[in-house]
Amino acid sequence: MTWRVGNSSNYRCHGLTFASEIVLEGADLAASGAADVTIRIGRGSKRPDKPLCSGAFFESTRDSYQLDVPTIARYCVHDGTTIEVEPYGEARSVQHFLLGSPMAALLLQRGMLVVQGSAVATSSGAVILAGQTASGKSALAGAFYRAGWSLLTDDVCAVGLNPVAVNSGPGFLCLSRRDVDDFKFADVAVELRSNADRFVVPVPSAQRGAVPLHAVCFLDSWNEEFTRVAPLTGAARSAALLSSLYHRPVAEACFPPMERLRQVSALAQVPCYKVWRPRATRSIQATMDEICTALSL
Repeated sequence: MTWRVGNSSNYRCHGLTFASEIVLEGADLAASGAADVTIRIGRGSKRPDKPLCSGAFFESTRDSYQLDVPTIARYCVHDGTTIEVEPYGEARSVQHFLLGSPMAALLLQRGMLVVQGSAVATSSGAVILAGQTASGKSALAGAFYRAGWSLLTDDVCAVGLNPVAVNSGPGFLCLSRRDVDDFKFADVAVELRSNADRFVVPVPSAQRGAVPLHAVCFLDSWNEEFTRVAPLTGAARSAALLSSLYHRPVAEACFPPMERLRQVSALAQVPCYKVWRPRATRSIQATMDEICTALSL
């Protein structure tokens, strides 16, 4: 995987067209012409003035976001229209990090609802598998894919609100070695970084574009030995949606509460479920079966 300086290609993902000097592996190639977003390689921009939110590697205002990943790259996202990348490391890692938090920040700046979750297209519509890092959402999406469903997106899930639909993202999963072996992806998996136990698996999908949202499942774990799926309603439902916003510190600091509540309220008619998985055992197949039963898939 390489990046190309000064030679831009057009890609389509998350409902937007990107003119990018970095190869967006897994995204659909788009026709040349006007683009919604420009991704270019350079020295980056100055740090955001008076950041509203900051962490170990990032700073953010409403319209400016900077992420500096040691040994990988510095990413500067502005006004929902531009991402500047100053690469330090190997191309695959630079590109993979680009499609994570910087992409989520750009979508947030454009006013989209961005959920930390993977999504699959079922016969009833899109199902979001929401959860924090290491909650098993990518592995569960892989199980759905192996069972015949189409993958829509992994980790960064952009939801359009009029109508409520999930926009397809780049076609890949990021899995552990154990998941790669279990799903028999070893012949196509590529190690993301040495000694990180993360592998990128290209997942071609016939389902592209936007798919109406059928349900949201929030993944959690517990000490029981079985999987439980239960509907969420009222305040518990709203709290689960708000807690699953991608890059939550940025969303909470840079976007007013009423704006976040407006987005969550747009999903009022979408069924939501809490999914408890056994903490002590692997239960990917059992969890998928329980979700299919609860959602009548």
